[in-house]
Amino acid sequence: MDKMELQKIGVDEDVATALIKTFAPFFKEAEKWKEKAMSIVITDSGQVEDMKLARDSRLVLQKLRTSVEGVRKKEKETSLKRGKAIDSIANSFKGVIVPIETHLQKQEDFVKNQIAAEKNTLRETRIEELEKYEVLISAISDLAEMDIETYSSLLETSKQSFDLRQEETKKEAAATAAKEKAESEERERFKKENEKLKLEAQKKEKAAAAETKRLDVERKKQDKIIADQKAKTEIERKAKEKLADEIKAKADAEAKIKADEEVKKQAEENAKLKAKRDAELAPDKAKLEQLAIDISNIKMPEIKDDKSKKIVHDVVSSLNDVCVFIKQECLKL
Repeated sequence: MDKMELQKIGVDEDVATALIKTFAPFFKEAEKWKEKAMSIVITDSGQVEDMKLARDSRLVLQKLRTSVEGVRKKEKETSLKRGKAIDSIANSFKGVIVPIETHLQKQEDFVKNQIAAEKNTLRETRIEELEKYEVLISAISDLAEMDIETYSSLLETSKQSFDLRQEETKKEAAATAAKEKAESEERERFKKENEKLKLEAQKKEKAAAAETKRLDVERKKQDKIIADQKAKTEIERKAKEKLADEIKAKADAEAKIKADEEVKKQAEENAKLKAKRDAELAPDKAKLEQLAIDISNIKMPEIKDDKSKKIVHDVVSSLNDVCVFIKQECLKL
């Protein structure tokens, strides 16, 4: 800023001359430091001396700027116009100094800014690595401050936990699929077995019906031939019918008992095989649950004596209580 610029804003020539004279040394000093300060450029963290020089230079210029600010305040008290002129000069001076200060501050903080940038990059890299293993980042303190050994251990542990969870998920899916397949096959086998038993029962019913029909025809023939022995024939007929009914009932009962025993036997064998297979794979809780099932499937002997029946009844009741106890305790596991 020169004298003519000051005169344009209404400052007398003498005042302008005096102001220029007052502030000229500051501008001269600033120009002297400008070239020296702008020549300081930090490109490596090892330039410790240059960083110190940047700080020292900035502090000198800061002191120079505050000195001008003091002169500005003092001179401004003279008059409003003089104050405007002084403000203009000071602002002009500030426009010279502040960019230099900013540059020097940047050079001074080179290492700090570099370290901050490196930490931020490290933090982002570690977050990206940990998120692949579903780690809750918010539960971990600043990752950038964590030493390499601790972080490596954390990363490895997170990976192992993630891999273990993945493996457990696969095993559970495979076990579920195998169980569903086995249950489906078991249902299909029972269905076919029941259909077979039903067909056999139908055949036996047809045979019994045919036998009853044959006996009825025979009875009618006998009625025609032995009309005079009607009463006797009637008794014989009824006896034969009763015998036929008994035979049929006995045959049906035996067939049903045999079929029921076969179904129950097959079911027990399947249950035992399944229990054995599940017991080999299942944890303790599953084994206890299977124990309850095995106890409930214990077959009681056929008893005729009333006292013996009571004993069997008490045994069944006690076993049921044991099953209930096991199931209740399993719920606590």
